Amino acid sequence: MNEVMYQTRKLNQEIKNSNEYNHYVRILNKLKEDDKLYKRLMEFERKNIRIQTMSDFNAYEDVTRLRDEYSDILSLASVNEFLGAEQRLVRMLNKVEEGILSDLQLAIEVLDD
Repeated sequence: MNEVMYQTRKLNQEIKNSNEYNHYVRILNKLKEDDKLYKRLMEFERKNIRIQTMSDFNAYEDVTRLRDEYSDILSLASVNEFLGAEQRLVRMLNKVEEGILSDLQLAIEVLDD
């Protein structure tokens, strides 16, 4: 277990050194300078995640309404830059997870519908 944790810390350091992570953190910190904007963006993110994870077939309409409600911030270049950076970081982390899980024998078919 100690070796796995050691390698995990090394992987975390590699992620922190990546362009995707550094760009994300830089944009995030810039957004945090405007407290009102940052809080509104986090509100949007929470609601968006809730829709994506809890909605069934009405997700498209819900997302459209949400985007309309937050159009004031979604039209800002800084917000779009953050959302793009976030998406690239999450995509990278998903690939890392896939890489880790791809060679492990796990009973993950329990997650299938």
